[in-house]
Amino acid sequence: MRGVYIAQEYMALTLMIIFAVGVLLGVALGLPALRRRPREETEENPIRPVGREMIRVGGRRPRSAGGKANGGGMAEARKRVSAARRLARPKMTLLEAPSAYDDTTCELFVSPLGDEVLTRAVTLFEKLATRGEVDSTELARALGAAPSALGGLLTGRLNRRAQQLGLKPPYEVERKSRSTIWRDRQGTAERLLAALRREIASRRRASLASAQSRQA
Repeated sequence: MRGVYIAQEYMALTLMIIFAVGVLLGVALGLPALRRRPREETEENPIRPVGREMIRVGGRRPRSAGGKANGGGMAEARKRVSAARRLARPKMTLLEAPSAYDDTTCELFVSPLGDEVLTRAVTLFEKLATRGEVDSTELARALGAAPSALGGLLTGRLNRRAQQLGLKPPYEVERKSRSTIWRDRQGTAERLLAALRREIASRRRASLASAQSRQA
């Protein structure tokens, strides 16, 4: 009887081991089925891996992809706002755009320039108005600067202002190996010189009036 009892215990233990192994195998085989399978890749909608994620090209990136989805959305929103501002900004039509450096255009040209740029521009256009041309060496000497600094001090700012108005620069430029020559463009220098002097005088009067009002 004791031998039969021992055999029954061994059989029961064997069945328990077999059952436990079966449960473990079932769990191991069932986990892949529980995971979300990635969508199949097609020619119209390819898939590319990003980190541990499978991100659909052209689709919306999930938030788990390193926080880049939120940054991309903000960048896209900024682009839309910038585009809306450009559309809302008044545009100058061809009929409204100044076509030459007449007196009105010259006044518009000089009005936003800084005080120092106005003073330097007077030196440049005085020489162009009287002689028709000036080279970089002579202009730099008159301004007390190096020839290589003329672009940042004067001509570069004048060129940008002309571009803002949709105009060519108010002078013709000839570049040589060791110097640059500026030439008057169809009498523009004389009109710009007059506009520069009026602008400087107007600012001086405004500054004087402001100082007198503060003293009063």
